[in-house]
Amino acid sequence: MLNTLSYIFRHASWLYWAVSISGAIAFCSLIIWRERKWKVKMRRQQEVKQSWRSLELHAFQAQLDPSFIFNSLSAIHNFILTTSTDEASRHLMSFAKLMRLTIENSRREWITLAAELEALELYIQLEQLRFGQKFTCHIKVMRDVDREQTMIPPFIVQPYARHAIYRRLLLRQQPPAVT
Repeated sequence: MLNTLSYIFRHASWLYWAVSISGAIAFCSLIIWRERKWKVKMRRQQEVKQSWRSLELHAFQAQLDPSFIFNSLSAIHNFILTTSTDEASRHLMSFAKLMRLTIENSRREWITLAAELEALELYIQLEQLRFGQKFTCHIKVMRDVDREQTMIPPFIVQPYARHAIYRRLLLRQQPPAVT
């Protein structure tokens, strides 16, 4: 019986080490697999963040159309030269306020409808200055909509206003091209 126990312990020792080493290998493999999975997840999150930043930048760039900026400044400059400096100063302050609102709103995911409408009104005023009052605009909001509590993404309304001004109102006023 002592011989049998000695034989079992000798073979159990080998089995113990085989199971221990296999367990250690399995544990290390699990850790490596988990680490790779975590790195892939983090890389995907970084890609999503990067694409989100890119979309924000494009939205901001679309909002600050360079031709709008230069044309507005040119119109204000022309206004300074041809009319009163008080009126020109008022338009310049409107332009500065629009730029400030644009920068502030571009940093936010959601803004109030009132903030979007304020920026839209400034934008329309500057476009009216540029185009010599060739159009009028009235913004109507339903009575049951609370402008201060309604949250919307920034820059969602102005592209439609820009499209309406350039494509619908101003192109209609031009005589048809003769072919």
